[in-house]
Amino acid sequence: MIENLSTRAATRRTLHGALSAVLACLALSTTAPPAAAASPLRAVVEVSAERLAAADVVAAAKWADGSPIEDPRREAEVIGRARALAVERGLSPAVAEAVLTDQIAAGKSVQRALHAAWSADPASAPPAGPGALAEAREDIDRANRSLVHALADSAPARAAAVCPALLSGETTRACAARGLDPVRTSALRRAVGSVCG
Repeated sequence: MIENLSTRAATRRTLHGALSAVLACLALSTTAPPAAAASPLRAVVEVSAERLAAADVVAAAKWADGSPIEDPRREAEVIGRARALAVERGLSPAVAEAVLTDQIAAGKSVQRALHAAWSADPASAPPAGPGALAEAREDIDRANRSLVHALADSAPARAAAVCPALLSGETTRACAARGLDPVRTSALRRAVGSVCG
């Protein structure tokens, strides 16, 4: 009888140990896999989205003072500075120019959409304080520098065959995370149109 009790106790300990091992294995197998590393293109998309956000302030300032959306002199300055920084960073100036040209076009598409909405309903136009355009342009200039750095840092990813798929995924993620409407979603996709290659 005593032997029977000790055998039962040993069996329970063995079963308990085995059950613990099985539960530990199950816990390991059901934990989420480690998060995938961010794509090297994420910085390019994030900076592009930040740059694009400034289009609203620029549009409001231009609306308030009656300035045209087109500003060829400013656009040439932006592209010239981006080309010069690209040379310093070892990035092709042609790449910097192509991407900045897309960024500018994307920003103007948002400005046009806003101006059209405000033309239809002038009361919906936001007020633009004094200096708003200058401040927005400083933000854009900072974003342009960050963008050239991100383009240089992501050169291998931009040259890879999977670049379009990675870029599309990062753009979709950024649009969802920022809650972008269709106008700004389309503009962001346009802004990164020349990134791969």
